[in-house]
Amino acid sequence: MVNAGTLALSGSGSLASSAGLYVAAGTAFDASAVGGFTLGAGHTLWGNGTVNGNFTVGSSGVLSPGSSIGTLTFNNALALAGGSTNLFEVSHSPLTSDSVVVAGLLTCGGTLIVTNSGASALMAGDSFRLFNAGSYSAGFAKVILPSLNTGLAWDTNALTTSGVIAVAPAPPVFGNLTVTDGNVILTGSGGMAASNFYVLSSTNLTESLNNWTRLLTNQFDINGDFN
Repeated sequence: MVNAGTLALSGSGSLASSAGLYVAAGTAFDASAVGGFTLGAGHTLWGNGTVNGNFTVGSSGVLSPGSSIGTLTFNNALALAGGSTNLFEVSHSPLTSDSVVVAGLLTCGGTLIVTNSGASALMAGDSFRLFNAGSYSAGFAKVILPSLNTGLAWDTNALTTSGVIAVAPAPPVFGNLTVTDGNVILTGSGGMAASNFYVLSSTNLTESLNNWTRLLTNQFDINGDFN
């Protein structure tokens, strides 16, 4: 536990017999003298302070920034080994999240688990930068994210390039297509309840959607279904 000042290592560069490593805000854990540090299996790194030197969260190790929601800063490189677990919290109100800042290379790996610690449901447009690194490599074997209301989906396309996850409207799912009295009728589900949708038309499927013609505006029902 680092509660004040700086803890500097001069011997072994691993943790194998402690319950974990807590680095409080305004303090530093310095492993630069031993060429890096590996968090052993079954142990957790958490807090809001700073880590100097290359750091590895080993297999079965746990990274959990903050003591509630907060930020851990790594002044060198951070590697999340395969088999590691990375625990993050997010919140809609206030819109905030745990974060890890890495000055050097972040090597992603293991399992990322994100939970909603706030009282409010997450909404479309919510965006969280979990990792802010100088550069990124590899990816997570598994990503477990909070459940969302109907019509919403997680966008993780930027997770391993800029550390961002976001809540976005889920694309509706088309069901039946029928032709009645010369009319084409489409039905489906998975929209945002009571929100608008638009039917667009074009004779050229390759042109930008901005150039398609809007035929009508309609609304998903309270279940997110459309007709």
